[in-house]
Amino acid sequence: MVTRGYPSLSYLYSAAEALEAEEKPCFLYYVGDHDPSGLDIPRRVEEDLRRFAPEVDLHFERVAVTPPC
Repeated sequence: MVTRGYPSLSYLYSAAEALEAEEKPCFLYYVGDHDPSGLDIPRRVEEDLRRFAPEVDLHFERVAVTPPC
């Protein structure tokens, strides 16, 4: 699933339902900008997914982000 900027709560709720339906560990990787929003988005997404799908074995990681020059 791809987002641009902050995803809506309804989008994250649908994503959580899809993760629950898999019934196996889920590995999510976030790639974003190294600015205040880009650093905050993964925190919010992970927090909301865990709230909407507390039983999912969720592994969330921010990858491939480099600091600005």
